[in-house]
Amino acid sequence: MDSVLVLEEDPDLGRWLGAEEHAAAAAVLRAPVARWGRGPLDPATLAPAEPPTLGLLVLEGFVVREVVVAGRRFAELLDDGDILRPWDPADEDAALTAPEASWTVLVPLRLAVLDRAFAQTACRWPGLVEGLMTRMLRRSRWLAALLAINGRPRVDNRLLALLWHMADRWGRVTPAGVVLPLPLTHDLLARLVGAGRPTVSSALTTLAERRLAERRPDSSWLLHRRDAWDVTSAPGGRAL
Repeated sequence: MDSVLVLEEDPDLGRWLGAEEHAAAAAVLRAPVARWGRGPLDPATLAPAEPPTLGLLVLEGFVVREVVVAGRRFAELLDDGDILRPWDPADEDAALTAPEASWTVLVPLRLAVLDRAFAQTACRWPGLVEGLMTRMLRRSRWLAALLAINGRPRVDNRLLALLWHMADRWGRVTPAGVVLPLPLTHDLLARLVGAGRPTVSSALTTLAERRLAERRPDSSWLLHRRDAWDVTSAPGGRAL
């Protein structure tokens, strides 16, 4: 298994370090690399014989984690900079509601294995530990925002809020609007907002008609008018 210098691959992980500390840590913080192609990801296969102390840092790629709770499916998106621990078991205290989880790679993954040797070296720099904690908490904050978005009663509003929420992280500004270069199918969007696919397809038609969000030929999304959250309030808006 080859390895990488982690802070060369992900300099922002050491954002809380001073310049000299960052240079010193970047020279020695090395981690093995694991790779996974498109398709289902089996945590049991991906995890080493002894799971890493900290987890797997996504260096490149895009993965969907999906859970099923009481027959309903929900999804979250993970990419560069996220830290994964797919082998962790469900909460033993939640036996009646423990979700069934599955993972699917949309864009091939390259992962830094943050093993015990990495953890022992990283502990020399408290600022680096702070950076790792920030990354782990980022995911919980993302999910909290997704929960708030999914509390909106109308699916078209949920979708528009979700697309702009994702644009904050992955979007890029162009003369035509903000482009979201993610392979978001109607089915995946339905799982992200907790709705049926036909309802989502209808809602996306409404957004396109109102020139608020539209899918481009290359499967990316083009967003307009960030302030237009309540798309059904305009004349001709469709209730969904």
